[in-house]
Amino acid sequence: MIETIATRECKECSQELPLDKFYSNGRTPKGTKKYKPTCRKCENKAQSIRYQNTIKEHFGGWKCNRCGFEGKSQQFDCHHIDPSTKRDTISNLRTSFNLLKEDYISANYCAPTATD
Repeated sequence: MIETIATRECKECSQELPLDKFYSNGRTPKGTKKYKPTCRKCENKAQSIRYQNTIKEHFGGWKCNRCGFEGKSQQFDCHHIDPSTKRDTISNLRTSFNLLKEDYISANYCAPTATD
């Protein structure tokens, strides 16, 4: 007997993918599992874009508080002058914009280089 795999089409990339490539989105009243309309890859990409746009909108982008260097988030080590003021990692603060804003303002420094 041949087993069939349930699939659906991603609304973003239009690929036909198995359901395990989609994030779940709750359940119907009858208990059937629901899925987001976009695949995990597209959903992650969209979330990253929303996050970067939030940083640009509220802070003008990633900028070092010490030297003025501007770059991508991966180029920064967000160290705090007083480590006891650090709430959490940046990735964990992404869901709470107000907390991210406070930490970003107080601790955004570019990654050290050999000349530092």
